[in-house]
Amino acid sequence: MVSYSQHDPAQQLYDIYDMSHTPWWQQSWLTYCAYIAIVLLLLGILWYSARAVIGRKRVLTPWQKAIDELDRLETEGFLSVVYSKELYTALTGLLKRYIYERYGLDIIGKTDDEAIAFLEKNKFPSDLLESIRAIFSGSVIIKFSNACAIKAQIESDFAASRTIIDKTIPQKK
Repeated sequence: MVSYSQHDPAQQLYDIYDMSHTPWWQQSWLTYCAYIAIVLLLLGILWYSARAVIGRKRVLTPWQKAIDELDRLETEGFLSVVYSKELYTALTGLLKRYIYERYGLDIIGKTDDEAIAFLEKNKFPSDLLESIRAIFSGSVIIKFSNACAIKAQIESDFAASRTIIDKTIPQKK
């Protein structure tokens, strides 16, 4: 009985395993690995570019940040007598951060009285200074003696804070 491989010269060569060899670059596992590497590379490029696009944060100006924070306080219901301590703590912190970011006057770590004295010393606009003084002086009693503010005072100080920010927004020419 004669096998088919004995009549086919090409098949006879592969029957002798010690004599035949397929180079590694012609093997199928290398092709599969190359396809996987290309797919992973494309997925990595796609992920990196999507992360760069999604990760871009909108740069907010100091007045936009302050107005957003005031809107947040209003929508979360902090304009009630129950939350007066938290509201005044947030308002004074917000105004201090805003003045620091807008004018570069570092009053963030100062007490309310020190902040007012610092603003007077640095010739802060007097109309704005009076509004800030009114908010800060009223807030000291509420923040530290656990007293409750009246609704009219809360609304007045909140509106004054918004007015301070609105007045200091630079006008486009």
